[in-house]
Parts: sequence; structure tokens; C-alpha cells
Amino acid sequence: MNKKEELASYLDFAKEVAVHAGSLLAKEHGKDHARHYKTRYDFANVMDQRTDKLIGSSIHKRFPDHDIISEETKRRSNGSPWRWYIDPLDGTYNYTNGLDLFAVSIGLSYESKPVVGIIYAPLREELYWASEGGGAFLNGSPINVSKERKLGGAFVGLELGKFDPKAILPYYEKLFRGRRILYAPSYASSTISLTFLASGKIHAYGALKLEPWDMAAGVIIVREAGGRVTDFYGKEWEEGDESFLAANPALHKTLLKRLHT
Repeated sequence: MNKKEELASYLDFAKEVAVHAGSLLAKEHGKDHARHYKTRYDFANVMDQRTDKLIGSSIHKRFPDHDIISEETKRRSNGSPWRWYIDPLDGTYNYTNGLDLFAVSIGLSYESKPVVGIIYAPLREELYWASEGGGAFLNGSPINVSKERKLGGAFVGLELGKFDPKAILPYYEKLFRGRRILYAPSYASSTISLTFLASGKIHAYGALKLEPWDMAAGVIIVREAGGRVTDFYGKEWEEGDESFLAANPALHKTLLKRLHT
């Protein structure tokens, strides 16, 4: 089996698992699930844990030697070059409050490089996926980032995040001065924002601090959709980076200059 065939097999497996987990989330959506607070402003509910267990056990059963990093459970490390990143329910706030802006996110890296990504938003019936060199897709149709080049026509999402929301506020001010951006949407879900970027619904997206499972799947999807992905300061994004800035290459250059002058 060559690398392309190997990635295709991982992709098919991850899509199946993501859809299974998403179907469970959809079935339980709208119910009053108990919250477990990790910090004052960050919580999980029983569905985070149930879907995490489903995904993690599926991966471990199929690929027992692979590393697994998940938002909800302890890291499983075997020293493998293959590493899975799981966010079983991204957008817990939205899910708990009856909104459809939530998703299952599964990413796979090889030797610290993202190579497969799947994001499934079950209530929206949107399954996004990509593999290295294979393009990006939504429900089987190819997707691309927007071709918007000017700030004045751009929807630029900046993630408030759960660590220090005030830290992003000076950058909002920069985006709305002079020749301002058109709008700055925020969806309380980094994976949803990344899918909107990859499919051209918004034009750029950035964050000062995210967790690795927030970005792993989205990075490969956005890159395969034609986007440029760096950290917030312009260095090409790589595994371990906490910040994020993505857009089509032309808008990315303009946006980077605006944010840092």
C-alpha cells in the first residue's frame, strides 16, 4: 500500500467514526445534559465524554500503536509517528443551548505534519474532509477558500477563546480602523469557523490561543482548500503552535500587515 492509499484508508475510517459520533450527538441534542466545569468559563457535558469514548476506543481498537490526543481524556502515547487529535464535541456552548453550530473533529498527523482531517456538523448535515494532496471536500463536492482580496469586502473571524478573551480586543480595533473589514463574525466553535473558511463562507480566521485538537483537522482542510495557514504572526503553522491565522494567500498578506502595524 502506497502513502496515497494509506491516507485514503485512514480518511475512510475517520469519516465513518465521525459520522457515528455525530449521529449520537444529534440524537441527544436539545436534552438537558449536566455540565462539568473545567474552569469558570469552560465546561463539558456528558456528551463530550460519551463521544470521546466512542471515538477514542474506535481508533485504539483499529490502530493500537498510534498516539491519541483528545480534549476529554488523558493522552495515549506510544511513540508512534501517527498521532490522532480528537475534539468529540467542539462548540459545547452552542450544543448545550440548542444551536446547530457544533461539530466532531478528528485530525491525523504523520511525523508532526497534518495529513488527514474530518469535521462533521451533524445537524447541518455537513461532512468536511481532506487528505494531504487530495483536495478538500464538503459532502463529496470540492471546496475552495474565497478569492476575496480586499479587507473592505472581508468577513474576518477572530476567536475570543476561553483563556484570555480580552487579549484579542486590540486586534478587533485594528480591523475596524480606516479602511475597515466588512464584518467580524464569531461562532463559538473553532472547527465550525475553519469549515466556513475552507468553503468560502467567511474570508479569514484567526486566534491567539487554541488547543491542538481545535486546529489539527481544520489545518489540513483549509490548506487543501487553497488557504494559507500560519500562526498569528506569520510563521507557517506547524504542530505545537497555539495561535492561528488563515485566509487565501493574497488576503492573508494584507491581513497580517494590518494586524501588526
